[in-house]
Amino acid sequence: MAALLHTRADLLSAFLRQEMLTWGEKLTVSAIFWCVFSFTPLLIAFYLPLAGFSITNGQWMLMRRSAYFAVGGHRAVRDYPIDDIALGRRIIARRLRWRIADATEFVSCRMYGGFRQAVEGFTKNLFAVFGFRLLAYLFVWCWIAMLTFEPLGVILAYIILGQVQYFTLWLALVAMAQMVLLWCVFVIRLRFPWVLVFLYPLSLGVLIFIAFRSLWFTITGQATWKARQLPRPKVRLL
Repeated sequence: MAALLHTRADLLSAFLRQEMLTWGEKLTVSAIFWCVFSFTPLLIAFYLPLAGFSITNGQWMLMRRSAYFAVGGHRAVRDYPIDDIALGRRIIARRLRWRIADATEFVSCRMYGGFRQAVEGFTKNLFAVFGFRLLAYLFVWCWIAMLTFEPLGVILAYIILGQVQYFTLWLALVAMAQMVLLWCVFVIRLRFPWVLVFLYPLSLGVLIFIAFRSLWFTITGQATWKARQLPRPKVRLL
């Protein structure tokens, strides 16, 4: 409440300390939060009315009563598979004020109860986060795959074959160092296990697989959530 009043927000969400009891949870949940931290410019997102920057965390949301009813409440987003993000986007569309806080010292939450639940949940969510926009979705995940694995491939080729140009090798080393640095900052900020810094290729590889699984399951109408079949949405190119 103090944070809501201090920031004069209509919607306050928060990052929580994530309880991850299995390796499946650690690899998947951490990668999702890394993507949010790495690709969402909060200082810009707070002041520009761009719905794509909404990162409302449904694990914890505090909203003023007037704002909640102004955007139609949960009734207005009942058909969305990610109602928290949808509410945040409606707040942005109405030019209301939103903020996100760091609550890792005060609140914890277990997002999923194991790898199977995490795969099901992120299969439901990932394509929906992009508003079912196909080209943007493919670009982002192919780009993340390139950032993750191309530098490692160049370094591995040099070690095994010795056929990589020296300048290219240094570019790959710099790119890998930048990725490791990003993960170090992220792990410190959200109090994640340090071992994830060294497992980032595996973590992002699993998430990329789930991302394309989300695309396939959504467009074929196979996406489910808690034993319920989700309706097939309208997919747009842009």
